[in-house]
Amino acid sequence: MARTRDDARARRIELAVYGAAAVSYIVTGFFARSAVLNWIVGPAWFIAWVTLVTPLVLRLAGVVDPDGPGVGLPAPTPGHGMKPEDPT
Repeated sequence: MARTRDDARARRIELAVYGAAAVSYIVTGFFARSAVLNWIVGPAWFIAWVTLVTPLVLRLAGVVDPDGPGVGLPAPTPGHGMKPEDPT
């Protein structure tokens, strides 16, 4: 499957995965009422979804992860920690 770089589509997919993580956490919390679920599992739940599920869904959709490995940093622009070029 060909993978395309579509940052806008990737961001929409990420937002959908975050929403699915929230809904799944609420549904799980409805059935497993526990203080442990709130303070320990809750943050781990969202971290797991963000780090594991998001890249999987992006790969299945055929979209390159804009934050994934191999993505270079943007080139620095003059005036942001760089010396201006010498006109001579």
